[in-house]
Amino acid sequence: MDLLSFLNSIDLNGYEREIVLQLALVESADAKVLYTKTSVPKGRIYQVLQELQHKGFIEVIPTSPKRYKINDIKESLKRYLDQRKNTLDEKINLITSIEMDPKKALLDEKAPSVTFLDGREEHLQAVVVLRDLAKKEIWQVAPIFIGTFQTNLSLKRALKRGIKIKILTSAITKENKKQVNDCLSNGGEIRLNPKLGMHFMIRDSEEFLLGVHDRNNYEKRMTIKGQSTDLLKVLTKTFEEMWKEAKPVK
Repeated sequence: MDLLSFLNSIDLNGYEREIVLQLALVESADAKVLYTKTSVPKGRIYQVLQELQHKGFIEVIPTSPKRYKINDIKESLKRYLDQRKNTLDEKINLITSIEMDPKKALLDEKAPSVTFLDGREEHLQAVVVLRDLAKKEIWQVAPIFIGTFQTNLSLKRALKRGIKIKILTSAITKENKKQVNDCLSNGGEIRLNPKLGMHFMIRDSEEFLLGVHDRNNYEKRMTIKGQSTDLLKVLTKTFEEMWKEAKPVK
């Protein structure tokens, strides 16, 4: 597995992944070089660097201007994941101590029928939620089908619960090959259609995600989450037609 694929599988945001990838390839760099080499905005660069320092990825060289470096990317990744594991273990142990009030219904007649999600991270979180809520089936159009460690886990969980998964993607690539294999080996179905543009997901014919993304900016996308009956009918018919035209992956 290459470094980019591995970074895409852990819970770093897009800006953090770009900085880590850049610093893993050079001895060191200052903030100006890093924001010119990545899509991180100038106003966010120091915040991202500070967060990566807090997570134990980078070290600061006290020159003028300051420079940043990663001594050993493999050791940094291992240390970060060990810290995450310890934190998760502590959280798991605390679950039994949670005190819950009796459940009650909250009704809001003014609640919007759709929700707008901005960015890749929010979109992927919504994908995890829909998969975890599924009771029967998930139909998904994912042109590149590159998720994260969390989305891959949600896919496996859904398949192990017996949820029928159908996924349309544009092609099998080195970036998505493992996720494709995981899906197929756990009972999911995947078909190829090279003409895919937008992405969408349908859960149990009850809820959907519908969005578009900027192919020149991996992080930039807009997604609609909703339960509109009319939109569900259109998306369902569209998926069925695309599925029939697509080539099965075995």
